[in-house]
Amino acid sequence: MEEDDQVLHLPNPMTGFGVPNNPCVSSDEEVVAKVGQADLAELHSDEGCTGHSHGEIRRDVERYGGDEPAPHVKKNVLEEIRKWNLVWAGKNKVASLDPDELEFFLGFPKGHTRGICTTNRYVALGNSFEVDTVAYHLLVLKGRYPNGINVLSLFSGIGGAEVALHRLGILLRNVVSVEKSEASKDILRNWWEQTNQQGNLIEVEDVEKVTVERVEQWMSQFGGFDIVIGGSPCNNLAGGNRDSRDGLAGEQSLLFFDYSRILDLVQSI
Repeated sequence: MEEDDQVLHLPNPMTGFGVPNNPCVSSDEEVVAKVGQADLAELHSDEGCTGHSHGEIRRDVERYGGDEPAPHVKKNVLEEIRKWNLVWAGKNKVASLDPDELEFFLGFPKGHTRGICTTNRYVALGNSFEVDTVAYHLLVLKGRYPNGINVLSLFSGIGGAEVALHRLGILLRNVVSVEKSEASKDILRNWWEQTNQQGNLIEVEDVEKVTVERVEQWMSQFGGFDIVIGGSPCNNLAGGNRDSRDGLAGEQSLLFFDYSRILDLVQSI
């Protein structure tokens, strides 16, 4: 094991998982039907709803007086609701989801991201997996690894894949976690401690440091990886956090090719 690999053996149990059992789904048409002049006028009344775009929405709606806003205005409101994670908080009122609510909807344990600043919590959760969706896809592994699983976790974030495997009752024997964000690493490390994991958590700070030599070393040490999992940054592809339209040639999304490179390495050794 190289000097900058960190093996963590951490104790302590954790209680409770905030998992929604009855998700509520409503169509765009149902939401549009609720968007009236009064709804939009109060869009800015909640302290959690801020931003220049919200002011633009209010000015657009006020042009209609008491009449129903035009379809393009309603469409704009829906886009803002999606972009800023707004929810209906009461009659004619929307509000932002707080980090605890986001944890709940994403299937993470209650308080999973506590201990870092609110802004970093939003960023970490916004870049995470939805735990129960990941667990659904990984369900085929349940029972196949009674002695535990060896995981190469790329772009680990706050540990959506690790939480999903744990929730399925799959023992995490060895996890090589590759993650650059110190805040996200702290969250995953704390979860590892609080859930009393008995395996090895090895932290690597950058995918560029995952070389042929290191992969060979880990596979020799563990007897191979059972799964390679992760989600490379999509900042140049789509979504509200898109900062360019460069696609896979963009500075962040270019890291997809490191994911592909490492997967090829594991499969070829």
